[in-house]
Amino acid sequence: MDAKQFIDACNYLSNYIATYRNQICQHDFPVMPDFEKIQPGYLRPLLTSEAPEDGDSFHEVMRDVRYKVMPGMTHWQHPKFLAYYPTSSSYPSLLGDFLSLAISPIGLSWFACPASTELEVITLDWLAHAMGLPSKFMFSSTGNANGIRGGGTIESSASLALATLVMGLRERALTQLLNRFDITDEDRIDGRGPGALVDRLVGYSADQAHSSVERAYRIAMLRIRTIPSKIVGKRREFDAYELRKAMAEDVAKGLIPLVVSSSNPVGSRELRGFWCAYFVNTCVATMGTTSTCEFDDVKSIGQVCQEFNAWFHLDAAYAGNGLICPEFRDLARGVELADSVCVNPDKLLLVNFDCTILWTSDQCVLTEAFKADPTYLLHDFNGMPDYRDWSISLSRRFRALKLWFVIRMYGMKKLREYIRHHVNLAAEFEMQLLRDDRFEVVNDVRFGLVCFRLKAGRQETGRLNKLLLQERSLFLSAGSARDLINPDEEQYFLRFVSSPHTTIRDVQFACETLSSLADKLLGDVGCAEQ
Repeated sequence: MDAKQFIDACNYLSNYIATYRNQICQHDFPVMPDFEKIQPGYLRPLLTSEAPEDGDSFHEVMRDVRYKVMPGMTHWQHPKFLAYYPTSSSYPSLLGDFLSLAISPIGLSWFACPASTELEVITLDWLAHAMGLPSKFMFSSTGNANGIRGGGTIESSASLALATLVMGLRERALTQLLNRFDITDEDRIDGRGPGALVDRLVGYSADQAHSSVERAYRIAMLRIRTIPSKIVGKRREFDAYELRKAMAEDVAKGLIPLVVSSSNPVGSRELRGFWCAYFVNTCVATMGTTSTCEFDDVKSIGQVCQEFNAWFHLDAAYAGNGLICPEFRDLARGVELADSVCVNPDKLLLVNFDCTILWTSDQCVLTEAFKADPTYLLHDFNGMPDYRDWSISLSRRFRALKLWFVIRMYGMKKLREYIRHHVNLAAEFEMQLLRDDRFEVVNDVRFGLVCFRLKAGRQETGRLNKLLLQERSLFLSAGSARDLINPDEEQYFLRFVSSPHTTIRDVQFACETLSSLADKLLGDVGCAEQ
């Protein structure tokens, strides 16, 4: 493909993309594939059995996209895609990503690509300031009294960001512990080395935390203790009292901390007393849980973490985007107590996947763990981060460009309007749904997610979900959480959360569809208000 062919293909593709986006906004096709025709393995017999020896033309490839690939697509940008937390997309983001792919730098260090590093630094400081985050998370901060500086990095997902952070904390703990107790090579052979220490490291999260928390600790070979949430009205809250109790129990057991803040050397014979006096661990709280969009009491959890010198991570992947709106900042009251924060602009800031931001108050937690300096990576420039030292991956995409495009071309005012619209749609859905008294809402709707079920019970709610999948006019997902009445049991429900193109009319259609299917399922039209 030469330059002229490329320009022609880009013209065709840009028209195709614009037409596709217009068609989904106009509901020209269903949100989901036709699962009577699309079954697992549907695509293989439609394509050649082996890769082509001679290249096909662009239009031949696009013909297969249109007639073979697209029929199997679930359309995540569809106005009636109401199942999962949204994946954002916008024309400015597409343009930024397109340009990034064309330039195609590998921003592993400032020297490797100065502009990609500096734009990431500047854009993440912009966003941290717009969200009202403490200055300790910004590169522009001079650091604390001990010279510790924070900053942010863009990762591909919140799961990878958390796994990276946990491994960084583990490495710091092992390094400090081995140095502190002067463990020799002979000690390590006898089983008193890193392997034995890792087995005693522990972290904490609530039972409503995202599954990525458990995976991150499992990958890092660390223990995790899950704290049962407490039921307060329709809320399932991370219980600070139970957290404090669990930490105290583990101190008494002599479990080993992940981060040791004491600078005093302690001999191995003083091991048990040391843990009691300087026990430090990690704790993960959530701003907008996946199951029910619950908001943990960040301030109370943070105070417990300070009491035990715990590293406090705030998972704000979804609802953290709302911090750009001042009225939602009370949901994260106490964020200044957090040591790290994770937010996904690709959920609510109109930036297409992938774009996850991990802010940390101490960048050395990452750089000390992942720093490697082979000769071919060395350079003489200072004053800017080398992002290869901030992550498991050496190579990294120029993701900051699409985020910068979105902020520049929309401005914070338009982004705030978009988030407020998203939240208002949830409130409208809740109001309209509850006009039918066969339904009940089982979460405290404070942001963009509504969890609901049929009062008739779990079995009927499950049947309703199957009817929705068969009809293909809406895509909702099922969820479960601790039952509000019987906390020892799981409550099954359906989840509503709007996508970027959802409108009030789509909300009305969703409520009408649910009532109509309830009529079919229950054979009772008398409960619904007319």
